[in-house]
Amino acid sequence: MKFLRNMLDKLHPMFDRGGKFEKLYAAYEAADTFLYTPGIVARGLTHVP
Repeated sequence: MKFLRNMLDKLHPMFDRGGKFEKLYAAYEAADTFLYTPGIVARGLTHVP
């Protein structure tokens, strides 16, 4: 799993603003979030308006 994390981290600049695949940033972010838990998560009760 460390290999996959490193690969996603190396590809990130290509999808960031000004990168070669900037228009596919949403797809990259969706795949990254699906495979790994984001650094900021809700603790306790959540509220969705």
